Amino acid sequence: MANKYVIGVDAGTMGARTVIFDLQGKEIGSAYHETPTRYPKPGWVEQEAEDVIKLAYQSTADAIKKSGIDPKDIASVSFTNMRSTFVPVDKDGKFLTHIFIWQDLRGTEMLPWMRERLAANGMTEMDLYKITGFPIGAVWPSSKVYWFKKHHPALYEKTYKMITPQAMLIKAYGADDWYDDDDDAGWWQIVNADTIEYDHNLAKIFGVDVEKYPKNYRPGTRVGAVTAEVAKKTGLVEGTPLVVGAATSSAVPSA
Repeated sequence: MANKYVIGVDAGTMGARTVIFDLQGKEIGSAYHETPTRYPKPGWVEQEAEDVIKLAYQSTADAIKKSGIDPKDIASVSFTNMRSTFVPVDKDGKFLTHIFIWQDLRGTEMLPWMRERLAANGMTEMDLYKITGFPIGAVWPSSKVYWFKKHHPALYEKTYKMITPQAMLIKAYGADDWYDDDDDAGWWQIVNADTIEYDHNLAKIFGVDVEKYPKNYRPGTRVGAVTAEVAKKTGLVEGTPLVVGAATSSAVPSA
């Protein structure tokens, strides 16, 4: 490979996008596809993992085609996603529910319970904030995880990992496991903001299993390579390195 380009794939709020850059950071080409989104109840916002993966593949294939570059010149592929968003998967990689989007506010139901759990353990909201860097709120995935466990206990028990869309795409493009980035770890609200490690005491307070949360790696870590099957769907070359990226605060399509 000539290593002339790098690719970024984004599972954003509104859609999947692939952008190709040269090694000086100049954009060479891009493609975007809007993700179908459902609003089944007031405050509920859902997408399907399979839709995001399919559209990400298509955006990569379209970006490569539109740019006219030789895929052999692509040095690596990295990923990003909307924050505060997750989907539970089982050990076989099956998605157990829709994706819980950051905009989804069903976790509001759990906020009084979170305060009660903290008080029962001699803590306040401010103590939680000091440890995690996040105040109690319905946008973060924490309250949605607790809602998921309360209303779907059987699915929670089947859950192997709760992953962000970035981990979902890294696996879909060829990695052998679910890899997430440590820059995005704090949003789970059971992570110590100083060490970026899961706080087992907070997990115990809120009744969740740390083992069900994703493994986190530093952005820039190589975690796999494009498979032959994915190469056919995306136009990438088999063996192209896959690299952990970092999440974004928003993903709005350009004009």
